[in-house]
Amino acid sequence: MDREPFRTLVEGFLRAENTRDWIAWASCLHPEVEYELVGGSGPVPGRDAYVRHMQRVYQELPDWRFETVHLYGDEQVLLAEFDGAGHFSGRHEGREYHQVPLRLGAVCIFEAREVLIYRVREYFDHRGYERQLKSGHSPVVDDEGYFRSREEAL
Repeated sequence: MDREPFRTLVEGFLRAENTRDWIAWASCLHPEVEYELVGGSGPVPGRDAYVRHMQRVYQELPDWRFETVHLYGDEQVLLAEFDGAGHFSGRHEGREYHQVPLRLGAVCIFEAREVLIYRVREYFDHRGYERQLKSGHSPVVDDEGYFRSREEAL
């Protein structure tokens, strides 16, 4: 079987994500797609829920961009390795962060059904994420809404 149609689809999907073209992005997904961030809060079932989920993610990472380092697989399963960078602004574990620079690696496993993306499992550098948030040089807002220095907040 030819692996190029699925590979081409995933490459287009990733380009659409980097440009936030959610219509093109969603067109690559099977209606019953399931996304899972391994170690996260559980799977996100269905195309519409996955689109909403990713739109919320990118609200906290508006300038996030990634490059595909490797893309391997066949007509049913592709493994993609990414290197991404941008700034995080949002709430994490009870603290508010503003414009914290991040650079993270991730790996996604894409599975096909009917030459559409049916399942996505994402593994990312959670420890690196935590470390970079804690060592960022941006101010932190505590639970009471006061700006603190990073040392005071930690």
